[in-house]
Amino acid sequence: MRILHLIFSFNVGGAEAMLTDIINSQCKQAVMKLIIVNSGINETLKNSISQDVEIVCLNRKPGSVNPLPMIQLNREILKFKPDVIHCHNHNMVNTIWALSYRQKTILTIHDTGGDIRNLEKFRKCFAISEAVKKDVYDRSKLDIDIVYNGIRCNDIKIKGDGFDPALQVGNIKIVQVSRLHHEKKGQHLVLFALKRIIQKGYPPFQLDFIGAGKSNEYLQGLASELGISDYVHFLGIRSREYIYEHLREYDLLIQPSLNEGFGLTIAEAMAAKVPVLVSNIEGPMELIKNGKYGSYFESGNVEDLTFKLIEFSRMRTSAVLEKRVESAYDYCNGNFNIAVTATKYLNSYKTL
Repeated sequence: MRILHLIFSFNVGGAEAMLTDIINSQCKQAVMKLIIVNSGINETLKNSISQDVEIVCLNRKPGSVNPLPMIQLNREILKFKPDVIHCHNHNMVNTIWALSYRQKTILTIHDTGGDIRNLEKFRKCFAISEAVKKDVYDRSKLDIDIVYNGIRCNDIKIKGDGFDPALQVGNIKIVQVSRLHHEKKGQHLVLFALKRIIQKGYPPFQLDFIGAGKSNEYLQGLASELGISDYVHFLGIRSREYIYEHLREYDLLIQPSLNEGFGLTIAEAMAAKVPVLVSNIEGPMELIKNGKYGSYFESGNVEDLTFKLIEFSRMRTSAVLEKRVESAYDYCNGNFNIAVTATKYLNSYKTL
């Protein structure tokens, strides 16, 4: 089978990370090609793709109306002669000129709230979660299938005796891994909560942000304004290998998103046996089975987030939390393994 993946941008994000892992898994069973349309590519992520995969970068300036990159795109399609074209942007189908190849397209919808205008042009669409499926149905009445995002569970280092009270010294270490975009990811809420925790006289947390984005300057300025800069560290972009190695060093992963279709980093923390605290929006809540495999707070509510962090500090060495973390680990490996995701897509290609 010859599989072509198409995506406009290839920066650091959940869709790009998931696509990289799917390609690396699928290339063991099929001939693979990836076309990245826009410039501004994250080279570290691109270089993590198997050398067995042909990668074509069109280096189109985002928003450009220059037709040459689209001409090159269609030439590459004709040259490769794919059996299936797997798109990762809804409007990618409009760039494929030959009707015979449009009929071979499928789309993965990576988030809630996205544009739904082109969905009916695809042969088949897939949602990454029940939350995304429901969002699409509510707005378009299209009933699409679900293929959960997957992670490389076997590559993630596991937290050791993290629940031994004798080992819990110093500040509680929290990590937040995602694009720094507070209007969507809600990172500012954690800063406000940390300030309240200090004001209430509780031992402060150490908070590490891993990622970069347009809110970087705002969040650093907010931490300074709140007087908590000593407890907050901005580590910038880190490779997947770094994250998979160091996640286990944290006491808690927090995902305070205001909008999130899934949340790969939540699954990665579960695979590392690190407790998770998420906002109670549909995507993250689906991952933790409405509280069975993680804690949650009311989305956008700083007071509730503060309370849940204090509650975590009191129970982080408890048997209850240890049991939940072990159950979350088993659940993650059984449901969000990249091998399962890649195989489900391969099986779906065969039905086109």
